[in-house]
Amino acid sequence: RTRDAHLPSHSRDRRHHAPHAAMASTLLERTRESHEEIERLERAVCADFRHEAVTHKERLAQNHRVRSMLDDAATKAKRLRAVYEDSDGVRKEEIEALGGGSNVFSAFYDRLKETRDYHKQFAGFHAPLSDEFLN
Repeated sequence: RTRDAHLPSHSRDRRHHAPHAAMASTLLERTRESHEEIERLERAVCADFRHEAVTHKERLAQNHRVRSMLDDAATKAKRLRAVYEDSDGVRKEEIEALGGGSNVFSAFYDRLKETRDYHKQFAGFHAPLSDEFLN
């Protein structure tokens, strides 16, 4: 039995998915992705605990997997806290830039161009299915 045997095969195999870091060009987008990743880790922990580990070896492996996922979630939460504290003012500036001003349309079309360029670059890749659709 492998470490991720309880996960669907497409969740175990991430080789065919586009690297999404390039798309997350804005602080707000990276913040959204971090929140999403924390939720995914929480669901993965719950899914792992739904499968009862019978032997000591299985319980130990399960505990290590869960600990690793919780550590990852805690690390991401600490980064999010720093973003929300906004000590450098970058988050505030980005929100103001989205809010309007005289160049609303140019900012919109610049972002649209970035999005289209990204999708052209990774045209053959598909996003992983959400756990919501798997159950």
